[in-house]
Amino acid sequence: MTKRAAAYGVVFLCLAGSTSPARAACRVAFLPFLGPGASDLQVAIVASLPPGCVAVAGRRGAGPGSSVDLSRELGVGAFVDGHVWRARVWHLKIWVRPVGEGARQALWSGRRFRDLVTTVQRAGRPALRQMLLDGAGNLPQAPPAGVARAGGDSSEGSKGEAARGEEGSADSKAAPASKGAAESGGSDDKGSEGPAIAERAPAPSNRPILEMSVGPWMLSRTFTYTDNLSNLPGYTLAGTLGVAGEGEIYPTTSASQKVDLGVAGHFDTAVGAKTNVADGTRRDTKMLAYRIGGRIRVPARSFLFALGLDYGRHQFIIDADNRAPNVNYSFVRPSVRMRIETTSKLSLTLTAAYLDILQIGGLNDQSRFPRITAQGAEFDASVGYEIDDSLEVRLAIDLRHYAQTMHVTPGDPYIAGGALDEHFGGGLMIAYRIR
Repeated sequence: MTKRAAAYGVVFLCLAGSTSPARAACRVAFLPFLGPGASDLQVAIVASLPPGCVAVAGRRGAGPGSSVDLSRELGVGAFVDGHVWRARVWHLKIWVRPVGEGARQALWSGRRFRDLVTTVQRAGRPALRQMLLDGAGNLPQAPPAGVARAGGDSSEGSKGEAARGEEGSADSKAAPASKGAAESGGSDDKGSEGPAIAERAPAPSNRPILEMSVGPWMLSRTFTYTDNLSNLPGYTLAGTLGVAGEGEIYPTTSASQKVDLGVAGHFDTAVGAKTNVADGTRRDTKMLAYRIGGRIRVPARSFLFALGLDYGRHQFIIDADNRAPNVNYSFVRPSVRMRIETTSKLSLTLTAAYLDILQIGGLNDQSRFPRITAQGAEFDASVGYEIDDSLEVRLAIDLRHYAQTMHVTPGDPYIAGGALDEHFGGGLMIAYRIR
């Protein structure tokens, strides 16, 4: 049993134990909802029961149409079933079936999954009360093509829900349904048993399968020596224009998977960069950084966590006649990233990584510091604004920090304790996503 299912079970036990059957004004059996994120929405619906009603755990395949004896066994007066799906926007449809009566239905929609949860939490209680006690209203069709209802009843109005699906706002209101076609089927209530699971349920909206981004990037660099007994000059690269891009793909993404496996990559490079060297001149500089590696992505409500392990290189080649050493870092980069969906359009992404330096080209020459070692760290942050389901604009910054230790001994060409090589970048990225 998953943690989510266990938590849901606790909710049921607490609700069922809070009021005895003899005292409860109504007892309602909940069948397990179907679809991505169904357990979260079912907990919200259970919490929306009117005062005096008690939730009881039911089992799928059981309903008032299959056995009236089951309702007597559980001591319930109604069954509730539900299905979650995404067709451009998120939908939750529930069926409330009082014993011996036809099904009443309600549909909620939201542009994002969390919008749907908010709508259900706000509108669930009055809708449930109306369906349990009054049963008035009207509702459009069942879930879209590819999600069939058991019993084969497809006679409900198809035009209404299509319009609701296009609307897709978090402010969509619940609309309870009349008994409709379910009553005309006789006392067996066939056609209201609820939906069957789709062959492949849609992935939650904050888990894109493919994502690519590119944009202009500003770069700067500062290199300084520490414990510099040889009075070695440092050098700087002032802000210069560049370009950056990155991409990631998670081919295992599906609603049935709790963890996604994928591959990600990144590159950035400078255009027309100039480094200020010790003699006061500005020298042409070539800069290139790239990395590629695997990802493990874990969704958690409005958070999205990703663990990564990359191999990468970061190199500077300065046309300075050896007055400023070239460096060529190669490294292994374990990282952790967290994306936070702050509002329906804004998001915040934070990344922290450790750089295990494998090689340092240039500085480790015999003529400089042959025993040099280094380690590094990287921190990224970005704020994203979602234009639509496929496009997002991001303002991003990153800081890379390399710390060298020289390990000098008597007789070495230069005497210095270490060096700091710091890089700062920022830019505006355009991201394209396929969900």
